[in-house]
Amino acid sequence: MDFKRIERILIVAFLMLNIYLVYITWEQRQDMVGTDENQSLNLIQEMENNNISLPLFSMEEKRMGYLQANKPAAVEEIFSNINNQMEEISSDGSVYTAVLSEPLQLSSGGDNLTPADLAKIDRFVSSEEHIAFGEEYEFLTYQRSSNQVIYTQRIENIPILDGTASIRFTVDDSLKIIQFEQTYAGTLEMSEDVSREIITDKRAIEILYQNNRIPFGAQVDQPVLTYYQTLDLEQMSMYIPVWYVQINDTILERVNAFDGSVILNSAPAQESIGPSSTENESPAPADTD
Repeated sequence: MDFKRIERILIVAFLMLNIYLVYITWEQRQDMVGTDENQSLNLIQEMENNNISLPLFSMEEKRMGYLQANKPAAVEEIFSNINNQMEEISSDGSVYTAVLSEPLQLSSGGDNLTPADLAKIDRFVSSEEHIAFGEEYEFLTYQRSSNQVIYTQRIENIPILDGTASIRFTVDDSLKIIQFEQTYAGTLEMSEDVSREIITDKRAIEILYQNNRIPFGAQVDQPVLTYYQTLDLEQMSMYIPVWYVQINDTILERVNAFDGSVILNSAPAQESIGPSSTENESPAPADTD
């Protein structure tokens, strides 16, 4: 018996089988990709048929890790050393509220701050006399409807928008900033050992629609990629990337950017991110991206 000939036949047969299996696997994957794309197109078309106004999608694919915030041990003491009028610190030291001894007069009566107004607030925020850790905050938005100017802590230009890392200035009827409330997450640090692909802004809206979170005829604003606190300990806290999607200017839905799960406790209107900060023409050194 010619064993070498049999061996050659088996090797060729094995190679042909492998080639066939690779082809079948590739074809199935192509079918799955095509199905996913068609399903996505169908969802977008269905929303448009339901008079849902959708934003332009960036469709950017990116990978992100967890965010860790390390809290200073003496944050309450640091807050208490700030020179403001009628100060109040929450019992756990996480929220600092103060009335300004010298209110900041703004000139803008419209929906946006002027460059001069924003520069004035920037200088106040960076002043160690009035704001603790001010250099770690950047301008986010001016909400004329709720009379608030909001700054947040950011990392790699992604803000923390869950209320744990913000400065909210109150503007009175005479366009004066009279008081503010500050929360501080701590020193921000990105996890380098864990990096995961996140869902796109388009997929976040599709998930909300599939979960009946977007009503007929709704106005859906551009999703904003943010960090959201998932663990809060005495000396540190952890954050995950979350898509914030504002609907009809009243409800702010949140979608976990890692696994696509909807965070069901919908954010109230006062947590609204308001108009995009890019609508404000801001001077250097302010960052309004």
